[in-house]
Amino acid sequence: MGIARQNVATTASRFPATSQIPISGDGLS
Repeated sequence: MGIARQNVATTASRFPATSQIPISGDGLS
């Protein structure tokens, strides 16, 4: 889901640890 990826990008700014999660982690959404 492209929208989820954009959401993850925003979350990554708040939680740096999220940026370490691979793109495949987007499947969690």
